[in-house]
Amino acid sequence: QVLIPAPPSADGSSAGGELRVLVVGDSVSKQIGDALTTWATGHAGKIVVYNESHDGCVITRYGLKRVPGGQEGEVGELCSAWDVVVQTEKLSDPNVISWVSSVAQFRPDVVIGYITAWDATDRLVPSLGSEWTHVGVANFDEYVKKEYRLATEVLTSTGAKMIWLRGAHVDRVITPQNDPLRIDIRNDLVVDATAGLRVEFGDFPTFLGPSGEPRDRKIRRDGLHLSDYGKT
Repeated sequence: QVLIPAPPSADGSSAGGELRVLVVGDSVSKQIGDALTTWATGHAGKIVVYNESHDGCVITRYGLKRVPGGQEGEVGELCSAWDVVVQTEKLSDPNVISWVSSVAQFRPDVVIGYITAWDATDRLVPSLGSEWTHVGVANFDEYVKKEYRLATEVLTSTGAKMIWLRGAHVDRVITPQNDPLRIDIRNDLVVDATAGLRVEFGDFPTFLGPSGEPRDRKIRRDGLHLSDYGKT
């Protein structure tokens, strides 16, 4: 995707009639960003979307993550670099994530992010010690709060409003890594962490309806990701 820098106004802020929307996060966020981009193509002059979401990415950076099937893998440098400044020409590279540079160049009016399920999985974070941890354990709870607050500060640093979409329960076999209680705790941690910032919360779970019920299964094709219908 090509980043479209905001045309400067006389005071240096973004100008123009289009609402500038930056989307960040994981594969669910990516689907939301793609859906907004499709909508934008049919509604010229309404919004311009820059989708900076990437499959499998966390907000809470560094270390290892354990997926619901039990496999372990690296969070990776790509997903851990959202606060690293890069040159503007690198922002369109799919192997580069830099929210701090994206907001500086794109100057969004609104930023949308989904509170990712990856932040409810088991994690091994070097700065937290040598033991696996997760949401609901004090050290990781504090880490979640610190990371989401920093992310929100970065994403709103040019004056944008941040909209975090509350994470929904998944309609899949329940494992420790997708436990509904963890998801609820994580949502509450983000609300607490971002108090006083330019942030609102979208009630994505209410939009879906009860997990596993007909409306939810129509919107989410696999209990987590959006169906073609859900993307409309």
